[in-house]
Amino acid sequence: EFDHALVLVGGRHLLDVGFGRVFLEPLDIQSLSPQVQLDGVPYKVTPLEECEWKSADGEPWALGSLVCWRGKDEDSWEPVFAFDPEHGYQRDAFKSMFEFHQHDPASIFMKRWLCT
Repeated sequence: EFDHALVLVGGRHLLDVGFGRVFLEPLDIQSLSPQVQLDGVPYKVTPLEECEWKSADGEPWALGSLVCWRGKDEDSWEPVFAFDPEHGYQRDAFKSMFEFHQHDPASIFMKRWLCT
């Protein structure tokens, strides 16, 4: 099951779609430099080798996968998510989760008001 979508535009710019407190402006995945958002929080994208995460099913991530990091303070970073820019999924793969979030009483979006 898929529960979150990232959008990669032009093979270079990463957009986040509803992951909570994360970047609002696109991130350039080809830049290793920190990218400061309008709220002053820096983000960076690095090769996965710098983080020892495994995929949701416990398998190692594919070669070439990347990690998005959020700056915690001047010298400290926390990983936010990992992704494989070469092997994405089409929108239909998310259909069951779209339905869940929009209609199931157990969905957080059905339990309270949401303003976007």
